[in-house]
Amino acid sequence: LCGKSLDLLWLAGEGHRVLGVELSPIAVDGLFHDNGLTPDVTVDPPFRRYRLDEIEVLCGDFFDLQTAQVGELDAVYDRASLIALPPQLRPGYVRRLLRLIRADTRGLLITLSYDQAEMPGPPFSVGEDEVRSLFGAHFAIDRLAEVDVLEESPGLRSRGVTHLTERVYALTPKG
Repeated sequence: LCGKSLDLLWLAGEGHRVLGVELSPIAVDGLFHDNGLTPDVTVDPPFRRYRLDEIEVLCGDFFDLQTAQVGELDAVYDRASLIALPPQLRPGYVRRLLRLIRADTRGLLITLSYDQAEMPGPPFSVGEDEVRSLFGAHFAIDRLAEVDVLEESPGLRSRGVTHLTERVYALTPKG
């Protein structure tokens, strides 16, 4: 669900090994092509694996992902994955994520919240109560920031959104 996110490149540039997962081969190809990068591409069924230095992207369905394909994950960064999923898929997303990470893996989650009646999504509105419901059994959840981002989101404004809040949460494993 990483799409063409430049966050992958930034994190790698800061010295982190980065693993992204994306369903669309167009997005994965675009990430590398748009940035003048040529990755090594191998097939690791049911995924295509793109590698370049500290960046690795698995192209395929996140819900097919197994621990053996991702290795040890020290942290999880969800910039827009949860909000890309309709409500009925979110519990399965969290269950799959929990299977992929160690008990001590920390997370950073960024969500958007708005009146879902104004726009059907995606991105979908995910409120703090839902975040706590989905992640609260396994993580202490600390809201780090809450920012009105409507002015920075002309595309969502043009789709009828009149109030848009971005929230950033730290997810710290319990016990």
